Amino acid sequence: MLELLREKKLLKARSKQRTDSTHVLAAIHVMNRLEMVDIMRTALNQLATVSPEWLTQIATSEWFERYSLRAEQSRLPTETKAREAFGLNRHMTQKPNTAAKTSLNGLGYKVHLSETCDEHLPHLITNVHTTVATTQDVASTADIQVMLYQKGLPPSRHLVDAGYIDGDLLVQSVDKYGIELFGPTRVNSSWQMREGTIDATQFE
Repeated sequence: MLELLREKKLLKARSKQRTDSTHVLAAIHVMNRLEMVDIMRTALNQLATVSPEWLTQIATSEWFERYSLRAEQSRLPTETKAREAFGLNRHMTQKPNTAAKTSLNGLGYKVHLSETCDEHLPHLITNVHTTVATTQDVASTADIQVMLYQKGLPPSRHLVDAGYIDGDLLVQSVDKYGIELFGPTRVNSSWQMREGTIDATQFE
């Protein structure tokens, strides 16, 4: 698609491009500790069918006590506290999730979209870069520029917000790819700035 757009002169290298990110949340069910117990039991049963000798060598007696009964063969407690105690007795190492149901637990991904932003050309998406949700934007800047360069579409000016910029990237973008990384730098949060004492801005 990008090649076709370039042939039609709707897309060109060394144009202005901008990159920004958005979160993509995973619509999944987070398993509780009791469900994990049943999954472990199922996995061990499968291993017992495929490789019983190997499983016998590594399995401990505690595993048999913990995972031998199916969920429907054991009566699960109905009270919340009783269920927690039951799960702890199963020696699960995962800590109970005490967060509210509406809280974000870092599940999902972050997508970084780059698009052209020249005044007299259509705005077209040139690159899509996906990371896990916990990855900081600044960790993706170099990767995005590499991908744009490999596609033959490096921007002359790469517009980003403060999350994509640090000192090394400002220099490397120019040196490696001839790209001017352009955007606001991060706020100085040092104690000198907070206290209003002498800082680097007062020296030429």
